[in-house]
Amino acid sequence: MQAQKSIKLIITALIYFAWVVIFAVYNYQERKSELYDTVDHRLELAARNFDNILPKNFHHKDLDENSMSKEEDLAWVKVFNKFSSMNDIYYVYSMILKDGKIRFIASDAKEEDIIENSGGFYYFHYDDAADHVYHAFNNKKPTFHNLNDQWGNFRTVLVPFTAEDGTVYVIGADITIDYIAVHLQEELVKTLFISACFLIAFMPFFFVYTSKIKQSEMLESQIIIAEQANENKSKFLTTVSHELRTPMNAIMGFGHLLEIDDSLTDEQKDSVEQITFAGNQMIDLIDDILDLSAIEMKKLNCNIADVELNKIVSEALKFVKPLACQNKIEIINEIAEKSNHIVHVDHDRLRQVIINLLSNAIKYNSENGKVTLTCEEININYLCIDIIDTGQGISKKEMKSLFKPFTRIGKYRGIDGLGVGLVISKNLIELMGGEIGVESIQNVGSRFYFKIPLAKYS
Repeated sequence: MQAQKSIKLIITALIYFAWVVIFAVYNYQERKSELYDTVDHRLELAARNFDNILPKNFHHKDLDENSMSKEEDLAWVKVFNKFSSMNDIYYVYSMILKDGKIRFIASDAKEEDIIENSGGFYYFHYDDAADHVYHAFNNKKPTFHNLNDQWGNFRTVLVPFTAEDGTVYVIGADITIDYIAVHLQEELVKTLFISACFLIAFMPFFFVYTSKIKQSEMLESQIIIAEQANENKSKFLTTVSHELRTPMNAIMGFGHLLEIDDSLTDEQKDSVEQITFAGNQMIDLIDDILDLSAIEMKKLNCNIADVELNKIVSEALKFVKPLACQNKIEIINEIAEKSNHIVHVDHDRLRQVIINLLSNAIKYNSENGKVTLTCEEININYLCIDIIDTGQGISKKEMKSLFKPFTRIGKYRGIDGLGVGLVISKNLIELMGGEIGVESIQNVGSRFYFKIPLAKYS
């Protein structure tokens, strides 16, 4: 009997150690991937921004060592040094491949390098370039590499571009990554330390483990606790959101009373306007949290009925009109020009979806941009509604996580919001029997579209 207990204890310990190793390796790789993704994003962004500060004719096929004077070269080096400093990049440069040799055309330079070379590195022969640098001139996409030399460990991006005369040039950017290895080591040590602490803390429980029945009971208990914890989380979010609504309603009520008070000065009226504006934003966030909790608890309901599309669109446009005016965005409603479609949806939920998509199209638009609403019958069963903006667009990489909770596009993280509007919209559309999607071209704009059932289909 004692031997059986010892075997069970050994097996349990081996399983635990195996889990610790697997978890440590997984956590290590995940953290490494996160850090490299962040570095790669910074590098590519720096390389593309570097291209933006260069004149259009900076790279062409007729370049030689006499195309730029030393004075011009040093002037540009100062500009490039400032760019590197502002972007926290160790080294940034551009290259062309001419007569089988790689030549630096634009690059920053350290003070000692300028003194040693009596200037910058214009048309400098990169004679010890590695194979991957030559390959970069034939690549269509950016490539990333780890380099180790006398100056340290670096992460490098090489981004190919094409000049107006067809000349291919490559912009590179380097950043030191010594800190990544240190951080990963610390992360691994921390993981192992915490695992060891858990093992020591729970050792007494292994010795009171006496039977298979008790093991089964403990397992069932853990499952119930986990499910209860998840349910409690959603209930907690719902409760907190409801509790926040009560004081917010009072604040908004007093704010509206103050808005109609003629005795207030202009400065006081501006303050009241800020209060009500912030209050409305807070209420919108609370509503989003409530909807997200309902989605997680699978308690989001819809009251499906036959409703007029034009009426819903008109209500949504009225709601977002102040935001459009504030951001100087023109809204073009082509839906109103077409026949008034009757759709089989939840009136309030469809309005919420349209408001979410319109708000995003306005907030993420270009200055003095446009937002167009249009629709088209796909067949006798469904209607497709399009919301098209003239913003900066969304990259393919960012689109993969667009409909995930609390996701914000990197370059737009300063814009108000929790990053749950699209998640809620997707679930609402699917709940009403439709589907939602997005198409985007960078520097042109985005098209969000969703299909909903027509009334005759029901």
